[in-house]
Amino acid sequence: MKKTMDLKKNKEFISLLGNITDKEVSEKYDVTISFVKKIRQERGIPAKRVHKFPEGIEKYAGKMTDKQAAEILKCDPSRVFLYRVEQNIKPCDKSWKLPEDKKNQIIKDYEELGTLQKVADKYGCTREWIRQMLKKSGYEKRYYNHNHPGA
Repeated sequence: MKKTMDLKKNKEFISLLGNITDKEVSEKYDVTISFVKKIRQERGIPAKRVHKFPEGIEKYAGKMTDKQAAEILKCDPSRVFLYRVEQNIKPCDKSWKLPEDKKNQIIKDYEELGTLQKVADKYGCTREWIRQMLKKSGYEKRYYNHNHPGA
């Protein structure tokens, strides 16, 4: 009991709260995790979070979409997203990875086929992806013409 009372006033103990995990503090001072948590919460110190990420995540995060990376890593896309945020990695933007000639071909196909769905079916992707790619490529002429027969 005296040990725990002394720890409440121990500056080193207090300085570690929130900077290392509660488990690490409890092991260092040979007290229970619940004691560490109680003291940390009394002082309004947020817990140190340690996220465990799938092995090899650094090879895929930001180089493809979070969903694609998650499928390879067999994890939830939110894990890839959280890793990217913690590591300050920008998300992959598929439309800008396309070569210019491929973008031009998609624009040409849209003009010929007339609908986002027909172009998406041709390339095996979603209408939304085609819409975003057209918009980011600066193609707006007929794209926003709602009177177009295929719109």
